[in-house]
Amino acid sequence: MLDGERPVAAGDFTGIPASAGKFAGTARVVTDLSALPVLCAGDVLVVPHADVGWTPLFGTAGAVVANSGGGLSHAAIVAREFGLPAVLGVADATTLIPEGARVLVDGNEGVVRVLEDEEAPVAALADEGDSVCAT
Repeated sequence: MLDGERPVAAGDFTGIPASAGKFAGTARVVTDLSALPVLCAGDVLVVPHADVGWTPLFGTAGAVVANSGGGLSHAAIVAREFGLPAVLGVADATTLIPEGARVLVDGNEGVVRVLEDEEAPVAALADEGDSVCAT
């Protein structure tokens, strides 16, 4: 562990903190724009990457997680413009994060956590003022 690094809990996924904030919601894994699921306001968008074609989905999402990307990538810039927490460069996020799982995205620390049922309610984990989609 490097100086200044914080330990990460077992089962957490780490990546690049690309847009600040914390948000908890339901993971919607989208690997192909031709097969879009119904997105609820506040769902966590989990994608392989994001280019201009993915931008309309950011208007509905509460947070973004991507397999690739960095602080200057399209996904990072658009997430910051929309005020969405984003963690990018999470290796195999679209494979490892289950569709419909409750997740916490910490765009400050670059950590994504799949929440267990017994953990705190989703609304309690989100930043104040975030909307949380009822599941």
